[in-house]
Amino acid sequence: MIEIVSERRVYLFRHAQSASNAGGRTKDPFNIHLTKLGKEQAKFLANLNLPRPDLIVHSSYTRTKETAQPILKKFPEVPKEIWPVQEFTYLSAKQYANTTMEDRKEGRDIYWDKLDQHIIDGEGAESFWNFMHERVGEFLETVRNHPASVIYIFTHGQFIKGVFLRLFNPDLEITGEAMKRFRKLNRGIFVPNASVTELLIKKNKIFISGLSAEHIPHLLRTE
Repeated sequence: MIEIVSERRVYLFRHAQSASNAGGRTKDPFNIHLTKLGKEQAKFLANLNLPRPDLIVHSSYTRTKETAQPILKKFPEVPKEIWPVQEFTYLSAKQYANTTMEDRKEGRDIYWDKLDQHIIDGEGAESFWNFMHERVGEFLETVRNHPASVIYIFTHGQFIKGVFLRLFNPDLEITGEAMKRFRKLNRGIFVPNASVTELLIKKNKIFISGLSAEHIPHLLRTE
């Protein structure tokens, strides 16, 4: 049994560059692979000077599984789990199958203009309320109470920004106004591919103590 300590750390790794990030056409949001560049970015994660993990987590999406591979090879004995820390997929996966990010721009604009936290766009999509309340909210409760001293979590850019929004606004109500705040934050904060965000947990309070991509050579950095 892992002893609960007074100060714990959670490291959120954004997945490395995926085919969608690079502007490619993708079948669905769930099974997108890393690009060649993304695989190179992921290799640098294994060289980070971080505390040894007690647990390694990734989402069910292919791009986080592939990003985690160098770390999983480095720590083969560390337990691994899959958590619901996948990307916020608010457009219908079925309707937008085999499209690029550019193809989806109009649909994204229509979605955000409605500012309706309960809208579900269609098959394979979720509402903003579910994303922020059910997934991000429950994630924060899980890590706040988890007995592991150090957890590595391979997740996605919008999920990380959802965590930021909740931590910046502890009493946030999940409304259309919250959607406006998230949209502004999503456009204003740069979370590069294969970057790492450190969360510090002290006395059941969670603090953002750093976000860095310094381990990725400048010419290999992407968003």
